[in-house]
Amino acid sequence: MRKEIKMNGFLVEILKNETFDNFTVTQLRDKYLEISKSVSDTNEARKYVYKQILRLVGLGILIKKGKKNSQTALYKKADLFEATSFVTKGDGDEVIKECTSRIVKKTNVSSSLKQLECTLNEYKVDMMSAIGETEEYIKVLETFPQLKEPLRESYESARDNSSKLLGQIKALEKAISIAQGI
Repeated sequence: MRKEIKMNGFLVEILKNETFDNFTVTQLRDKYLEISKSVSDTNEARKYVYKQILRLVGLGILIKKGKKNSQTALYKKADLFEATSFVTKGDGDEVIKECTSRIVKKTNVSSSLKQLECTLNEYKVDMMSAIGETEEYIKVLETFPQLKEPLRESYESARDNSSKLLGQIKALEKAISIAQGI
């Protein structure tokens, strides 16, 4: 069964290039900026690209080679990459531009609140993905108990990721609630 992933069209184009493998976050960001043209904030582009890489690693589509939290980590396409069907969802520039413009307008509570809401919505989408991934591992393990050990680390990673995202969501919801009272 082919896995279907919604993803930025430019990133899909870059990743599907056969010569683009064993890359760093910076290399993917630079290629993304080169193709995108309309995104100029390198820091926001790096954050966006890194978030997409983490999502693909969590889904088993990319493999991280290197130490945890290392800036020199390399990412390699897993065998699952070829079996994945990517559904493009625009070029992603709108999201980066919208969040970047909200950061620029940080001078008042209203724009800061919008930035918090933007981040909260991103975390909620990621949370749904992490929950779906965890639930799917549980279903697979019920059907194929012999995969318990090979999938243990991936399952635990997805579960830990959803717990972390839940904490981030709660913190942002609290911050938004307080900011709305200001």
